[in-house]
Amino acid sequence: MKPELQAQLDKLLELRDGWLDGEGRAPNKRRLKRLFRMLDTFYPSRLPVPYVYPTPDGNVRFEWDIGRTEWSMEVDLNTYRGRLTGLWVDSGRDVEAEFNLALHSDRVRLFSMLTVHRFYEKVVRHTQS
Repeated sequence: MKPELQAQLDKLLELRDGWLDGEGRAPNKRRLKRLFRMLDTFYPSRLPVPYVYPTPDGNVRFEWDIGRTEWSMEVDLNTYRGRLTGLWVDSGRDVEAEFNLALHSDRVRLFSMLTVHRFYEKVVRHTQS
């Protein structure tokens, strides 16, 4: 596993119930490890590693900053389903898509979507220079 992902996984695995001021469920360790393994297997090297945060209900939230776009996706660890939201900071334009990360095809689609927007940001920056 990529060291940056492994470090975030290790921190999440340390959480216990009550981690958020006496509230907040700890993510299921087995499901969390499986999610990270699924994502790491085909994670494109050209994409930045996401920041991963726990949610109070025991799930996780991924966040990527790619150029002038911000992406987030909360993943339900029981189903591995999540909704990706992308926001263009300059224009306020947004996009949403749903994924089942247990499916290889949806992981490929997620990475493709993020990679395309990363490439688009580079092209826009280059043409505006």
